[in-house]
Amino acid sequence: AKLFFGNVALFTDRIKELLAEKQGSSDCPWIVIMDFTLVMGLDSSAAHSIGKLKQTLHQMFRIKTVFVTGSSNGFPCEYALTKELKSSVENVEPSFDQKDRS
Repeated sequence: AKLFFGNVALFTDRIKELLAEKQGSSDCPWIVIMDFTLVMGLDSSAAHSIGKLKQTLHQMFRIKTVFVTGSSNGFPCEYALTKELKSSVENVEPSFDQKDRS
């Protein structure tokens, strides 16, 4: 699958909707893990939206976000999304391939 400007808004909006529904309840998550292992590519609009989503989730919901790419190379895009996610608002490192943790 590929994320691009035409479908990334549906993806990000749905995540925010689900979290808004849970906000204030006893089952409100404190961490969101996003698995991008099946994403074969992102255009620059989608990459920027994913970076903004991480900041939005932290600011609006105080939720930590973990990204899994399945690759030690990070996200499959020309935009430096992996670098942005590592340096953004939270002090949580994005998670990548299992071998990166050894």
